[in-house]
Amino acid sequence: MFVFIAHADADEAAAGHLKAFLKKQGLVADTETGAQGFRHRQDSDVVVALWLQKSVFGTHRMMMEKLMLDAWADGRLVLVKLDHAILPFATLDLTATDASFESGRTLGLWPHVACAGKEAMNAALVARSEAFWKSPQPP
Repeated sequence: MFVFIAHADADEAAAGHLKAFLKKQGLVADTETGAQGFRHRQDSDVVVALWLQKSVFGTHRMMMEKLMLDAWADGRLVLVKLDHAILPFATLDLTATDASFESGRTLGLWPHVACAGKEAMNAALVARSEAFWKSPQPP
């Protein structure tokens, strides 16, 4: 059960702060920019996508958008906007947590992100166990 923090090169500092906070909360977190591709995710892994206005001009923006949509389709996306940037066209309907107030992130926002990540992990684990018990068992 991992938390993958997907971000552009411009939000490296915010991703590092979030990673440190999530580790204090007992979650295993890692940051990815997509420079070497995004790692394979297990059924219980969660993607926290950090979106910034400069992310539009990132070199791996299309890969990040695909990762966001795939994680959203699986119910394992936590989307965080670090400023008042407009989300990519395909993700305009997704709900995003507003983290534009930088000094309030540690006290108010990062705990919310950790809670949302834990809820997504738990939901994925419950869905996997329900699918296991509903599948036909060999005699």
